Amino acid sequence: MEKPPRNNLRTKKVSTYLSQRELDEVRKKVANSTCRGLSEYSWKLLMGAPVTVYYRNKSFDEFVAEGVRIRREIKQLLEKDGLSKESEERLLLLIGQISHNLNNLTDHVRKNKNKQKHQSNTSV
Repeated sequence: MEKPPRNNLRTKKVSTYLSQRELDEVRKKVANSTCRGLSEYSWKLLMGAPVTVYYRNKSFDEFVAEGVRIRREIKQLLEKDGLSKESEERLLLLIGQISHNLNNLTDHVRKNKNKQKHQSNTSV
């Protein structure tokens, strides 16, 4: 690996004083970004470089939690002997359809996330 030119070495330090509340707020922002640490995050902000940030979608989190609950209930139903063969087959068919729809939804979310990431990186 080549060494960077000597005039590009980062040898100067910038210090900033923050209150504990401000530092906690900045650390939360760093944690929700792709930056490995506070130094990298700060450098990008100071230099005007793009910072990729992850956003949580609360409604999607609730949707996933509901899916987990439904899966547990279905598993409990299948473990009981109270279902007829026809009901069990219908339930398995519905599980397959739900799984297929969730995979489509996941693919859609990934495509949009990649599209947004690409747009944020090129919009500088």
